[in-house]
Amino acid sequence: MKTRMIASQFNSESQFTKKYKRHKSALSEISMHWHNCFEFDIIQQGTGVMICNGKEFPVNRGMVCFMSPMDFHGYQQCDQMDLINIQFSEGDISAHLLNQFVMQRSRVVYVDEAKFASMESLCQLLGSLHDGKQTRDYDKKLLECMIITFLSCCKQDASLNYSLSGIQRAVMYIHAHFKEDPSMQEVARLHAYDPSYFSRLFKKSVGVSYTAYIRNLKLDYGMKLIRFTDLPMVEVASACGYKTQTHFNRDFKARFQAPPSAHRK
Repeated sequence: MKTRMIASQFNSESQFTKKYKRHKSALSEISMHWHNCFEFDIIQQGTGVMICNGKEFPVNRGMVCFMSPMDFHGYQQCDQMDLINIQFSEGDISAHLLNQFVMQRSRVVYVDEAKFASMESLCQLLGSLHDGKQTRDYDKKLLECMIITFLSCCKQDASLNYSLSGIQRAVMYIHAHFKEDPSMQEVARLHAYDPSYFSRLFKKSVGVSYTAYIRNLKLDYGMKLIRFTDLPMVEVASACGYKTQTHFNRDFKARFQAPPSAHRK
C-alpha cells in the first residue's frame, strides 16, 4: 500500500474542512496517509477494513475515527463506503477539550445509532452559517459537541489528568507541529513565556529539555513509519522533520540502539 502525506491549509475564513466521500467500486482503497492536522472520519455506510497505526478495524455504519498528526491510516477493501471527513487545527476547539481528545488511547469507536444520528446532524450544521465571527463560534461549538460525543464512547482511564497548565498547552502545540521543527523561542512566545524561563520550566515539568522532547517525538514517529509503512528511509526522515537522512539515522540509532534499516527488517 502506498504511503503519503496530505497537507491541509487553514485560514481565517475557514478553520476546518468538511468533505463527503464515496467509494462505490468494490475492493477500492484509500492509501495509507497522514495529515498535519486533526481529523474525523465518520462512516455512514459500507464495508471494508480501516488500518490505523498498524491495527485493523472492520468498517461499518457508526464507526467514528479520530486521527492526530501522529497517526497514519488508510482503508482497504472498501465497498459502497460513504464517509464524512472533517479536518481541523488545534486552535479550532478549546485546549482543555483537545487535551482530553489527544490523551485518549482509542482512535476508533463504534457509536450506537442514536449518538451516530446526532453526529450526522452536527456535521450537516457545520459551515451552515456565513456571518463572520459568529460563524467561527458556532462551528467551534459544533466541533466540540462532536468530540464530546466521541469521548463518551471511549473507555475512560481514571489515571489520566485532564488539567491543563501553560506548559501542557505548549506540549499540545508541539505534538501538532513537531514535523515543522518549531524553535523553543517561537513556542515560548506563542504561549506568553519568556524563552529563558520557558526553557527551565519545560525541563522541570516534562523531565527533559525542549530539544530532547521534540527530537524524541520525531524519532518515535519515525519508528511507526518504519514499522508500518513502506516509505523509503529518505522520505521517513523528511516526514519526521529532518533535513537530512544522515542526521535522522544518527539520532535514531542513539535512541533505539540500532539503525533504521535494522528495525524495518
